[in-house]
Amino acid sequence: MNVPASAKYAIIREMTRRDNNLLNIFWLCDAAGVSRSGYYHYLETEDLRRRREEQDQNNFLIILEAYRFRGYDKGARGIYMWLLHMTPPVHMNMKACSIILLHAFTLNIESVLSATSLSL
Repeated sequence: MNVPASAKYAIIREMTRRDNNLLNIFWLCDAAGVSRSGYYHYLETEDLRRRREEQDQNNFLIILEAYRFRGYDKGARGIYMWLLHMTPPVHMNMKACSIILLHAFTLNIESVLSATSLSL
């Protein structure tokens, strides 16, 4: 079973936060098959991941507004052009638009909207 390293790091973090923890980080990382340096890097970049997730959420809302403009579906190029013609213009490359659209459609836009409790 392929478990991403970030999931393993989260489990290690939860294990070390317990009050009755007798295991040290070295043993936990060794048992999970991940490096200690990777674990410490995971801890240091938590704020960066959170800020990136918030930025992606904001970008998704802007792209969703562009996608729903005039009531018909648009692709990444149409959304990109709509973003450039906004006031003020939103500068986002077409690859970022495509990736955010891909994630939205794999999650199904309606379920994403219900999760964000928005009704645009």
